[in-house]
Order: sequence, then C-alpha cells, then structure tokens
Amino acid sequence: MPGSAESGLVVVDPEPAELEPAEPEPLEPELAEPEPVRPAPVLPRLEFVSTQVDVTELVAEFDGDPELVIDSGGFISEIADVAISPDGKLLAAAGAKEVRIWEIHSGSLIHCLRGDRARTSYGDCNALAFSPDNEFLVVGVSDYAAHGNIRVYRTDGFDEINALLPGHTAPISKLCYSRNGSWMASADSDGNVAIWDWATRQMIKKIGPRDPQQPIVDELHFPGDEPVLAGVDFQGPFLLSVPELKRLSGQDQLPPRTLAWIYDVLTRQLEYPFSSTDDPRNLDLKLDAGKWTAAGIAEQDGRNRFWVGVWDARTMEQPVQSQPRTLYTRHRWSVTAIAIAPDHNLVASGDKFGEIHLWDASTGQQQAVFRGQGNPFYEAAYDGGPARIAFGTRPHPPSKWQRNDYGEATRVIDLTVRAIYDRTASAAGRDGGSDSQADLPTEIVSRGASRLRVMGTPGQANLRLEKLDGGETAKAYQFTTGRNPTAFSFVEHPLPGNGDPVLVGDNIGLFAIWDSTREELSRAYIGHDSLVSSICPSPSGNLVLSSSTDRTMRIWPLEEATPTGRFDFQFENSVVTKVPPESSSAMAGVQVGDKILDIDGLSITDMHRKMLSGEFDYRPGQSVPVTMSRDGASYSFNMTLTEGYDFSDPVLNIFIGDDDRWIIWTPAGYYDASPGAEQLIGWHVNRGPDKAAAFYKVQQFRDQLYRPDIINAILAGTPPEKAAREANAARGETDVDFRSPSDLALNHPPEVEFTAPELGDEVASPAVRLVATVRSRNGLPISEATVLVNGVSQAVLKPTDPAAQEMQIDMPVALASGRNDLEIIASNERATSFAQSVYVYAAPQPEAQGTASKSANLNVLAVGISEYQATPQFANLPLAASDAQAFVATAKTQAGGKLYNEVRSHVLTDDQATRTGILDGLQWLIDQTEVGDTVAIYISAHGFVDSTDNFYLGTHEVAVDRPRSTAVSWREFTKTIHADLPSCQRLLFLDLHPTRAAVSPQIRNPLLDLAAPEMATIFFSSNSLQQADLPDPVGNVGFSAAGIAQVLANPNADVQPDQPDSLLNAEEVSQAWLDAVREMARQQFYPVAFAPAKSKQQKVFELPPTQ
Repeated sequence: MPGSAESGLVVVDPEPAELEPAEPEPLEPELAEPEPVRPAPVLPRLEFVSTQVDVTELVAEFDGDPELVIDSGGFISEIADVAISPDGKLLAAAGAKEVRIWEIHSGSLIHCLRGDRARTSYGDCNALAFSPDNEFLVVGVSDYAAHGNIRVYRTDGFDEINALLPGHTAPISKLCYSRNGSWMASADSDGNVAIWDWATRQMIKKIGPRDPQQPIVDELHFPGDEPVLAGVDFQGPFLLSVPELKRLSGQDQLPPRTLAWIYDVLTRQLEYPFSSTDDPRNLDLKLDAGKWTAAGIAEQDGRNRFWVGVWDARTMEQPVQSQPRTLYTRHRWSVTAIAIAPDHNLVASGDKFGEIHLWDASTGQQQAVFRGQGNPFYEAAYDGGPARIAFGTRPHPPSKWQRNDYGEATRVIDLTVRAIYDRTASAAGRDGGSDSQADLPTEIVSRGASRLRVMGTPGQANLRLEKLDGGETAKAYQFTTGRNPTAFSFVEHPLPGNGDPVLVGDNIGLFAIWDSTREELSRAYIGHDSLVSSICPSPSGNLVLSSSTDRTMRIWPLEEATPTGRFDFQFENSVVTKVPPESSSAMAGVQVGDKILDIDGLSITDMHRKMLSGEFDYRPGQSVPVTMSRDGASYSFNMTLTEGYDFSDPVLNIFIGDDDRWIIWTPAGYYDASPGAEQLIGWHVNRGPDKAAAFYKVQQFRDQLYRPDIINAILAGTPPEKAAREANAARGETDVDFRSPSDLALNHPPEVEFTAPELGDEVASPAVRLVATVRSRNGLPISEATVLVNGVSQAVLKPTDPAAQEMQIDMPVALASGRNDLEIIASNERATSFAQSVYVYAAPQPEAQGTASKSANLNVLAVGISEYQATPQFANLPLAASDAQAFVATAKTQAGGKLYNEVRSHVLTDDQATRTGILDGLQWLIDQTEVGDTVAIYISAHGFVDSTDNFYLGTHEVAVDRPRSTAVSWREFTKTIHADLPSCQRLLFLDLHPTRAAVSPQIRNPLLDLAAPEMATIFFSSNSLQQADLPDPVGNVGFSAAGIAQVLANPNADVQPDQPDSLLNAEEVSQAWLDAVREMARQQFYPVAFAPAKSKQQKVFELPPTQ
C-alpha cells in the first residue's frame, strides 16, 4: 500500500511504549479564552480594474470570527471514534472538532469534515457511524442547542451537511446502526440512550442512565442482527431491547451469541492480555459475523503495554475462548476507539496520540498507520537567546518520568538561520549553543525558604499545588477533579499585580499564573489542548515558553493582568464545591452541593459562550443576580463578584511537522515557515450549525500573512500588535487581522466548482473531459487557474477579460491507468484558492499489437558559475561550473532505462551563463520538452536581493547596481517554471550562495514560492537560503550535485514498495538526498527538499543495475 506523509498515511514501526502519560481531557469551558472585543466590521467597497469589491454576501455567510487552527493532515490528539465503511473502501475517524476520511486502498486522505466549533468543547466530534447501505455517515457532536447535534452526510457528497437531527440536549457520545438499517441508536453525555426510526429520521424512544451520578456511556452497539442493543457504562455491560429500550437480563430470551458474550464478560471467563485485570471500556461487537474486539492497557516488565484483541464469538453450547485469537500491540498510547469489519478482515484502532492503525483481523499484521504530522513535545527551553529554542520529542522512560521532567532537549529550532538541527551540532561550532541538558534553564521549584509541591486531599480526588515557606504550607491552589499539575515554576522576575507569581500547567492543557499569596489564578493562558510538559521564562523576563504533548510550543506574555469579575464560590459542572466564608454567597446561605440555574439571566453554558465571544465584561465588585437550586427548590440572591483571572493568547505559536518542517505564527495569522509548512495551519470559519465550515490554509494568503519581519520583532520582545503596526508602516502597508470576517472576505480567493468528471468516476478511455467554473466571491478579478493531474501541471489558464469574475474551464486531460487526481487552483491578486480536486479511475489501456510503449525524455538545463566578471561583492565559486557538468553526467546515467528514453542536456558555465544565455537556456528547455517529459534544472550560483528586496540569480556579468538588466529575477524564473513549460514533471536542484543581505530575517525566503501548490515543482536546495556563512564542500563536488550522485549509487534509497523495484519516487529521493547532504556537510548545512503531496509517489530516477 503506497504511503504519503502529506496524506496522513505513514507505514511505521512504532517504538514500544515506555510510559503512560497522564490522560488529556477537554479543557474546562470556564478556562476558555474569550475572543477580543472588536468593532462591528466595516464592509469595504473598493475599485480594482473597474470592478467593485463587495464583501457583504461573504461576511453574512460567515457565522462568527475566523479561528486559526492546526491542520496536520491527520489528528494530533485523542481519537474519539473510528468506522470502516460497509463496502470496505473508506476509513473514517473522529477527533477534536473534525472527521477525516481516508480511502483505504490508496491511503489517500480524501475528506476533512468541519462544522461549527468554538474554543470550548462546542463542536467536538465524538462519534460516527456509516449506514449499512453505505449511503450515509452520521457524526455526533458536542452541542446543547435545540437544532440538533447529529450531523448527517451523504457519502456521495461529503462537502455539505445533509441534515441535522434534533432530539438530544447534551453532547452525543455514541452512534450505531442496526444491521438492516432500520434503526439508529444514540447516547449522550448525560447517559441518555435513544432509538431512531432511520427511514423517517425520528427519535421514537429515549431512556435515562442507570446511575445519574455516573451517566457516561462508553460503548453502544448492535451486537448482532437481532433487535438488541449492548452497551457499557460505569457499572459495566448492559443490554436493551429495540425499539422499546427495555433493560434486559439473563432471565430474558437473549440472542445466543449475545448471551454467551455478556456471560463471559460478567463472570470473568476471559483472560485479557498481559494479565490485565480491568474490564475493557473500548470494544466493537460483530457477533453475527463471529468476531468481537476489545482494547486495554497492562504493565509488563516495568513498561506499559497497549493491546487490542480479537475474540471469536460463541454460543453457550460452545467452549469458552478465554484468550483473544489475534493480538495487536503496536500502539504507543492507550487505545480509545476500535472498529472491526469481519467482511473485509480489517480492524481499525485509534489512540490518544491521534494515530489510527489499520491491521489484519486474523494475523494482527499492520497494514498502515494514519497519523498527523508532528510529535509531542516533552521539553522546551531557551538555548542561549530568544531566537533559539531547544526541544525534545522523545519521552523519558517511566523510571525518570516525573513532574517538570518528561524528556530531554536533543534538538534546536534556530530562528536566526531558520533551521532545525541536533543539539550535538552546537558543540561543533554554532555560537552560543551547547549539547548539555545541564546548560538549559529549568523550572524553579525551590527559592530560598520557599518551595513548591503537589499534594492530595484525603478522601478527595482533587490535587493541589502548595507553596511552602519554612516547611509550612503558606498557600495552595486546588485543581478541579481530573486535573493534575504537570509543570510549575516560580518566576524570578517580579510581575505587576502578582505578589509571588508561580507558572503552572496541567495534564489537560491549562497554563496559568498563580499568585501564590492568594488561592486564585491571576491569568489563564489558553491555547494548549493536552499535557503541559515544560515552562521556561525568556532571558529578558517578559515572555514565557511552554511545551505540550499537543505537539505545540507556545510563547506567552508576562505582563500585568487585568482582573475580571469572578463568581465568589467554586463549582464543577454547575454544582457548588466550595463557598468561602464572608463571601456574598456565604451570607446568602449558598451551600456546597447547590446547583447553579443561571447567573445574570444566563446559564453556565451561555456564560461560557459570552466569554468566548469577547462579551464577558464583568468586573470585580459588580453585583449580579443568581438563581440556585437545592433539593428541587430554587432561590435567588445577588452575588458580589470577586477578583478573577484574565485571559491571554500566545504571542507566538510553534508547530514542527514531518521532515523538520516548521511554522511559527501570531494570533492574527502573521507567520514565518519553512517551505511546505504553510499548509499546516489555516483559518476555520463557521457558516452555521447546519453548514460545513469553510477552511483556508494560510499559504493561500502568503502575500498578506508571510511576514518574517513581524515574527522577528516579536521574538525580540515587541508585542504582536505593535510589531505588526510598525512593520506594516515601514512597508507602507495596512494592518490585516484575519480574525475579522471582513478582512478575510476582502482577501477571499476565487472558488472552483467541478461539473465533470464526478468524484470517483470509472473511465474506460485514456482521457477525460474536465469541466469546471471559477468564480469570484468578493468582486476581485480572476487572475489565472492552474490545472494539475497527479501533481503535474497541465495548463495555466487566464481569462480573456482582465476584469472577469467568472471563468469557464473545458478541456481534455490525459489519464494514467488507475487513480488520477485532477486539481484546479485559481488565484486573484490577493489570494490563491484551495486545491479543489476530484479523482477518477482509468482502466488499463492495452498496447497496440507490434508496438512498444514510448518512454518519456529527461531534459536537463545545468547552470554553474564559478567566475564572476567584475563584481567584487561576489567571490568566485570554484566548484560551480564543474558541479553543473557533474550533475549532467549523473543525469545521463538515466538514458535508455525504465523511465527515460533519452537524456538531453544544455550546460551553461561561466561566460556562457549570462542573463541572455540563461534565458535562452530556459527557452531551449521550453522548446525541447514534450508533454509527459521530465525537466531537471540545476543552478549553482550566487543569489542576492535588490534595494526593494527582490531576489535574483547572479549571472557571470552581474552588476548589483543594475540587477534587472544583468541578473535573472526570481519572479521571472519561477514564472517560466510555472506558466511556460508544457505539461511535464519539474525537478529543480539549487546550490545557491546567498549574500548576507539576502538572508536577513526581514527578507522573504524565495524557496516558499517554489512550495506553492500551483508550482507543482519537486525541488532540492543545498541550503535554506537563510544561512550567510556556508561550509566549504568536502572533495571536488558541491553538496547538491554530490548528493544526487550518492542517492543514485545507494540501493538502500529504494524503500517503497516493500519489494524494491529500482525506481525511486520523489519521496525516496528527497529523504536520501537530505541524509547525504547533511552527512557531507557535517550537519552544518540546512538542506531543503520538497515534493508536493500529489507528487511524492511519482517515479523520478532509476537505480543502476546491481553488479
């Protein structure tokens, strides 16, 4: 099965789990951060090319402010549910606030379902199920409103929500169908179980939980084809009749296999793996097909074992099968969701890391792992300055795992050179670095006579963080149930408004400042979603860095808090847990156990939403009316609000994906990133509870949001708003904030709608007619549309009218045998559309009798400039010319092989490589290339910027004071690659030596232009173009040319498929080339390799026959 990290499919051999991290849970709503109050948007109407820009319609469609979220291509937190479609073609998984759907055969991520969400648990996707006829997918979400919280999608149209089903008034936790599709069953977080007539979509019966105090339903299934439901709640397994929902017992007439299953579970006839003693809470039952599966956790030899077992179903007349027939143990954290598909002999299991494993139900053989990019962070600290952060992604073993110490920092993200490297490389010559953990700042738990410790409360589940002075408890902060302090530290620098500040993080994602002279928080930092693993104030003392197992590092402000009004009693889930003496509530007679009905006329849920909408304007000392209940009777009083914590966004967020791709961004969306990482975050925009949400990757708005200058100012300590304001003023640009619906609408990209072919069409011919419409939604004229097939650009189309707001595309495209991905990317002057796509399947085409298939050709343009005519700013590059020749010699080994018939080359060195010579060389490439060929461009030269920061390729004759007439502009070069070449695979190899001015942190990295989806270019750069001092090559060949020669001489580069085929795809070449260059450069070079998602599996080179 092919694999693609971009698609979320990675075939891996996971490390055995060595620890059991604390279990993350959803962040409590009362700690969710309110959005800043913003004025009502002014809807602009501007004139462009005689066209009026009008965003009224778009702003009306947007339901609330856009939210910037991570899109890792998979999940980065706990999987809530998984399902395999009845036809065995699709795998669906729910987690956090989305549902992702993969095509099992190809491993491709084909849909991401997004709906209404907020920064509380609202919109969490908790459950899903396919209808037995394969026509529908239902998704259960967290929503209390009357409009319904079960979303219905048609499987032939996942782009929109087909319907919302009302009936539950608490978040949905479980969904399932009867085998014949007549019934759907659901459970909610209040423990209610309901049965639905699926044909009419009507709820016909609902019952409450067995124990209202412990209502959670962990599992709900139709175990067989009989009208019986099986579930698991806090008390254990239960059975219900359908549709009556009568609770059944052993005295009732039960289906034979269901009777045997519940008997075996209740009477402990089963032996769970690794001597597990706890009954599993996660299972799937397909007893009518003879199988059921369960998951659990056990300890063996001092390490945790996470297991999934498959048992055969039986009747009471058959012997007990106490142990599972198949055992799967390759998860690295607790399994949280399982689905078994006996008809297809498959099991899908999801875990707390956000990984979904697909494996053989009979053998336990792993078939694939679907995962998001990135890894949990277990340690992070400033390493010698604010722009260099040391971090670690491997946890300590259980013997060393403890609060404030979860892993070792072994790597560095260095934002001065925009690179990630091993800390051991610091010892090899990088300024200010070290490879010793002891040299990094750590959390401060003792200071003079004061120290911090975590203690439990006898008879209670709550933990508290205590500050001891002279051995005696001075103050304590008590955590709510389920929360566990994981990292904490005194703050060395005084903070205004805090008597003795302590930074604290917990297992669920809370990060806060506790004023340890009181028992309350003074600030809640909202952003993390999982265990906070480390805390480190900046060297200047005005910022603080945190890391988390949610795969992010975040930088926060240490500044004076602005107190908000806080309720003067403590509560959990609307129930009072503590009433301070002499508070207004105590004087009104409020007692522990009383329930909140409303505060200032709002329910607790509505109050949380008020916080999130930025409308929480209550202040200390304010009096608000409160209604409470006790033993069924209500009473009212006026509460005087006390001083409570304020809320704060991170000033910067950092995410590191696969292949060391990183992105760092502000709350307003300004970012800096390595090539390809711009696709890892995007703007989620609600469109109403019954509509699919809109989503825009930040890469689509690169011109407005790619701002390394703003990021550098913030790293230096400037507040984000001031940094953006000053940087934009210096460039004469207007501030943008895409959290404003009007700003996003004003910069909205064109939209693409396919008419033909339809998604999943099976085509008999070797070509298909592509019909689509491109439309402007805000009046901005359409600039162009790029058509791609299987990651290869087919055409760049422009409208005939420069003011056009609609453009028709109707063209034939050639297909390869098997799956073909057809994409269209459209742009206007401000933004680029998402790569809208459909896929079709083409039948294999028989070859005509007596003819041989024609191979494509490889056309190579190689430029190497060792000598510069009269430019003292540029030193000669002794190896550049010979490198160009060496690259061509390597490329010519591909002639007459499986991929290429001929290798045709055009080499330009030294005095041949003038501006005219290079442009003529590009024209030669255009003229020489036919549809289906592969183009390879190699350039070894200097790179520089002009007075307006435009990037240029230096030529033999270059004069820096006349760049437009003596050099090749990057804009000109990339336009040729994008728009002028015919339909062909594009490979680009760069060995550029940028001037010091060209690597200034203020300069945009030109490599990001190459990573744009519409470029459809596979590229390799020997350095990141952000490094001024480059190490000298080893030997007589430069790094880029020597790297590709080593790849083609390395049989170990051929890792896909499992049986080597001597053909290297773009992904294989990228990884092998990166390894080769890094080793040659002794880890002092920061090479970059990038292949678009749809191009990763394209075969680009052939290994020579083994001798």
